[in-house]
Amino acid sequence: SLLMAQPTAANGAQFVAALKKNAVDSATFYQIATELLTDTAKDRQTLGLGLLQLTPSVRSLTILVDDASQIQDASLRTQANAVIATYSQPSQFYVLAQALYAKDALVVSTATQLIGSALMATEGTQGQGGSGGGATAQQFQIFIPGLRELASSSDASVASQAQALLNSIQSMS
Repeated sequence: SLLMAQPTAANGAQFVAALKKNAVDSATFYQIATELLTDTAKDRQTLGLGLLQLTPSVRSLTILVDDASQIQDASLRTQANAVIATYSQPSQFYVLAQALYAKDALVVSTATQLIGSALMATEGTQGQGGSGGGATAQQFQIFIPGLRELASSSDASVASQAQALLNSIQSMS
């Protein structure tokens, strides 16, 4: 593919545009993004990371969570973790809420950690008179159905983490 031969930001942007116009199907898009991210060449990994950053979704988060550990370059791995962390921003809460239902246990665990980070960021800004970058109590409501389901998980650690997050969210309002 062109992206493998010429892994440039411009080619990546065209590929994302093609996905958004449905000129490329999502299965192909994510397969190529995964191949780029897990390639041994840093320029391909950088492009793969860029593609996933430009297309926030449960699928992108899953690829990042499952494959970022394969990135050899330390600064690129740090960048991948920073992209994962963006899912704790209120603008990505709808994706994070869907990730609570993922079949991949590592994705569910990451999602609950990101919700915890978002809660801590909000608690850290509330006492200072401003809203800072924190979310509102209303914005956290989107997580309640998924967390309720996880709270009854047969995995005790998942259940207790979900219950703790539920308690924190419910105590906000």
